[in-house]
Amino acid sequence: MPSGGNEKGKAPRLHEVEVSVFGTGFGESIVVHLGLDRWIVIDSCKNPNSKRPVALEYLNQIGVNIPERVLLVVATHWDDDHIGGLAEVFTFAEKAVFACPATVNYDEFKQILATVTGTRHLPGGSGADEMFEIMKELGKRGSRYPTPKLAVVHKDLLEICDTLPVRVQALSPSDADIVSAIERLRRVPQLAEGPPRLRLPRFESNDASVVISIQFGQRELILLGADLEERGLLAVGWQAVVEGWPSGRGKHSVFKVAHHGSSNGHLDAAWDQLLKESPWAIVTSFSFGKINLPTKTDCQRISDRTKRGMITSHPSRSRYKDRMPAIRRTIDEVARSAYVVRAKEGHVRLRRDLETTSDWICERFGSAIPIDPALIASL
Repeated sequence: MPSGGNEKGKAPRLHEVEVSVFGTGFGESIVVHLGLDRWIVIDSCKNPNSKRPVALEYLNQIGVNIPERVLLVVATHWDDDHIGGLAEVFTFAEKAVFACPATVNYDEFKQILATVTGTRHLPGGSGADEMFEIMKELGKRGSRYPTPKLAVVHKDLLEICDTLPVRVQALSPSDADIVSAIERLRRVPQLAEGPPRLRLPRFESNDASVVISIQFGQRELILLGADLEERGLLAVGWQAVVEGWPSGRGKHSVFKVAHHGSSNGHLDAAWDQLLKESPWAIVTSFSFGKINLPTKTDCQRISDRTKRGMITSHPSRSRYKDRMPAIRRTIDEVARSAYVVRAKEGHVRLRRDLETTSDWICERFGSAIPIDPALIASL
């Protein structure tokens, strides 16, 4: 029998694979058990209460020897909501390889990163802080892992050939994605004078985001969509991923939905050609400023595709109302609108025993809920 049963602190069995998706309402992190006590961490976010990376807290809770058993740490891109605490994760994972988009190897990225050093005063840090600290940690490791493994289309980030073979492969960025990302970096002012840059630049589309496919043996595939967007062009985004996927490789049964379920991360062909019918689909919610994802339309679109949709927390926020009339009047005078965004940590965990023919077992912890008619009606 597979482990689980809503026992969050119970580790998976040796031949049981696991996909754990964590969301805090702003950040996301993914922890994957590859079998035989081998783990990888993809992206990072912090527990809103303890301020520690959720991946480290979880792996400690289930008794994983992090310095020895975490083999790979991946930054799919540098947005703050995907990288908070990743430097701490990598520092603890002493034997892990670090992988990230190939754009970090270009002069344009290095020049911009140089303008953001020394900015750790920011609350909660930033993607720039994390990348800077990760590069320092790589330097300390000397000849073992002196540079990142650069993720590009069809590159294996990790491959293990033993009694439980595993292949972790990047499906993006494509060559055209990288060219587009570098061109955008070239248009960013370098700030030779003036205050230091506080964050790495955000773009209207995530050209270099790393989509990952993980294959277990010959029969199980999972797809982790990061924040890759669909731009309506054949050589970039999700269309490039679909075009590059060999049909003979099979289809994925688990999907971490891209870009918090938003419409700009969706492509019908990706669901048709990369995913099995009615796959497990996990979404992380996102609330920041005026942005609140996924929307009601997004949730309905996912529900139309699968009845196995899960979300790490309800994608909602409430208008701020202070009990003191004077404070309410002040807020109304200085702001168009004010909302309360509460930290909502949720965890969706899927486990499957590869020694049996059993299906995935899904467990929900914290604020995680199904994407069902009740959720959609409440939006």
